[in-house]
Amino acid sequence: MLTAILTATLALSAGEIELLQFTSPHCPACQTMTPIMKRVAESGVVVKPIDVQSREDLARQFAIKSLPTTIAVRDGSAAARLRARTGEPIQARLSHD
Repeated sequence: MLTAILTATLALSAGEIELLQFTSPHCPACQTMTPIMKRVAESGVVVKPIDVQSREDLARQFAIKSLPTTIAVRDGSAAARLRARTGEPIQARLSHD
């Protein structure tokens, strides 16, 4: 699913989609995803990291149940959701672009 989100994201222009990266400083898997999502942001996609401890309202709004969770938002609506423990698929996709 991570590859699907990245594929959909890269197919759109950078201004059309945002990735909301729900994370926590105490989550090891989240820390693994941080540099990967930074590479996605460097490709022109808007990535907004959201600390669930300080933004519990957004975590509730998007029904975040596990971390890390990334939600692709297009035109103000969630277009895709990813719950991932590793960024290997996204790294592989980035290395082929």
